[in-house]
Amino acid sequence: MITLLLTFLVLHAHPTPTQSLRQRHHTTSICSWSDLDACDAKTRDQMFSVLHRDSTMFQSVAQNSLDMLKPKRGETILDVGCGLGIDAMKFAGMGAKTTGVDASQRILQKAWSNVATSIGKNLAITFKRGREENLIEMFGDGSFDGVYASRLLEHVEDPRATLRRFGRVVRRGGRVVVAEPDWATMTIDHPNKEMTNKILKLFQNSVRHPFVGRELRRTMRELGYNRMTMRAVPVVFVDPISSGLIDGIETFVQQGLLGGSRNEEKEDVERYIDTCKKLKKESGFTSSLTMYVVMGSRPKDTTMVELPPLDGGASRRKKEKEEEEEEEGDNDWSKDKEEEMNHYELVTEEKMHNEEKKKEEEKKEEEKEEEEKISPQRMKKDAEKLRAANNDGVPPLPMLPPTETNIARMTSSSAARDVAKEKKETEKSEKKSTIEGVNDFQFVPLKQRDHDQEGVVQLPAWEEE
Repeated sequence: MITLLLTFLVLHAHPTPTQSLRQRHHTTSICSWSDLDACDAKTRDQMFSVLHRDSTMFQSVAQNSLDMLKPKRGETILDVGCGLGIDAMKFAGMGAKTTGVDASQRILQKAWSNVATSIGKNLAITFKRGREENLIEMFGDGSFDGVYASRLLEHVEDPRATLRRFGRVVRRGGRVVVAEPDWATMTIDHPNKEMTNKILKLFQNSVRHPFVGRELRRTMRELGYNRMTMRAVPVVFVDPISSGLIDGIETFVQQGLLGGSRNEEKEDVERYIDTCKKLKKESGFTSSLTMYVVMGSRPKDTTMVELPPLDGGASRRKKEKEEEEEEEGDNDWSKDKEEEMNHYELVTEEKMHNEEKKKEEEKKEEEKEEEEKISPQRMKKDAEKLRAANNDGVPPLPMLPPTETNIARMTSSSAARDVAKEKKETEKSEKKSTIEGVNDFQFVPLKQRDHDQEGVVQLPAWEEE
């Protein structure tokens, strides 16, 4: 994958965003992966070598894709962007009637050559020249049991539209398997972290859709696919030369994207490349990229009902429109909002004031009640004073009986009996809770558990159904 991208960069093949695949097909031909027929013989041979090399480095991705597609004998399989036909030959080798489609006639000639040199195999395979946007015109609706594409969507103009066409050309209940990278997951182990981050960012910006891999499952779900399955397959590179990393860095320098005009920056890039080579020589170089392989099925009994996109594009456009309206003088809403906020502040302030006033009144009432609470002795003295001062006389208050508090005495023997009784009840309670909870918690020693599992550690599977 890295080599594919880097050769793509060397050939200056990145298309303009406003130009569709069909328009590029009918305009001036430029040597690129989208139009390999426009390249000279030497460049084409280099690109063929890159394709062969990638087929080896990405075997794990191809194997996962094959395992998810599961082509059966007699089934019809379509490989879109088949390249040299290596994956298509695997499908045909399993007995499936396979059709490979690619935009380059030169690549298809190589694919036919590979089929011819396959010894002892009578493969039911055919190749056709065509582009992914013309699949419906070429084959019609519901023509295949399975559709497969690898590292295609990152280069097309509209991956969503391409996936929609895949869902039409496959039959009801058929499978669509797509494998795409997520360039944000690319890593390079290098001591110069700052330069590494710049290089990784340049790789992300060098393809049309660098994050299409992580978006596959969501997009296919929105388009109406069901029975979804996803796997994330990490691909590790240990050679910066054969993976094409160094060629890509040098291409960035040639394009003026890395190194700048200062000699110091160019020297930093040279030292970066030299360090990569030394790490490779010492078996210490590591780079990686994660590929997402997603399978979805066309509904068997119903039509594919598309869900509203969840990318937030519509919400963003609506928000921008509202901001423009506010900037153009839509101040009435702001004024009403300001008055509403002022009213809310006044109401809130008044409410807080009333609550504080109520608390103060409650506090005064409590203090008054405390003052009114007078002991019988005090009341008796006050009554005597009042009787002496008042000739009319005041009836004396009734005398309250004296209050006595009886506290039982505890002897040493009674205390011992109480302690023994309490201990006995505690032991009985603990025994009961232990019996009730014996089935709730059963702790098995680590060695015993390992022995029971026969040493097998089960991790969460990448596959999700």
